[in-house]
Amino acid sequence: GYSTELLHLFWATGLTPAEGERDEDEILEIVPMDLHEAVAAIDRGEIQDAKSVAGLLLAWRKLSGNG
Repeated sequence: GYSTELLHLFWATGLTPAEGERDEDEILEIVPMDLHEAVAAIDRGEIQDAKSVAGLLLAWRKLSGNG
């Protein structure tokens, strides 16, 4: 690869929605859905971002007892 980027994924529970400040060039679309819906969206190709896919599939494995 050409990059030395390192990413960390965190498992967090008990969170509450809150507004925060975004970077000037940051574009986010928040789409609430449960984990089952998110995994189905991956299967349909609606979620394609590699970081999101990796995090969601790791969560799916953890909650299904396979990880």
